[in-house]
Amino acid sequence: MTSRYLSIGLEATVQEAMENFRSHHKGVASNYYTFVVDAEKKLLGVFSLRDLLLHPPEAKIADIMNKHPKKVKLKDSSKKVGQLFLKYNFLAVPVVDKKNVLSGIVTLKDALEAVLPDVAKS
Repeated sequence: MTSRYLSIGLEATVQEAMENFRSHHKGVASNYYTFVVDAEKKLLGVFSLRDLLLHPPEAKIADIMNKHPKKVKLKDSSKKVGQLFLKYNFLAVPVVDKKNVLSGIVTLKDALEAVLPDVAKS
């Protein structure tokens, strides 16, 4: 799991999300998804770079985001995480605590290394 991910608030526009992406994309583990959080960092939704490209700059993130993102909890097993990647073809999955606060993300690379540790070592 990594804490290097893109996030933005619910009231942002597509234009503001694009500016956020341009400013912060180099320091994150996965550029494809941006996670929507509130002031307490509770996960509210997610959207992809593709979503940004397909909507007008004035569109609200609240209107384009997936309001029911697939996620894993801190205590979930690597097997459960791997199954989520396999089922949905995600590049990254948000990790939340008991209060739905975004703790980080698991990337596809992280998941593969956890499920296939012998392969990752070679």
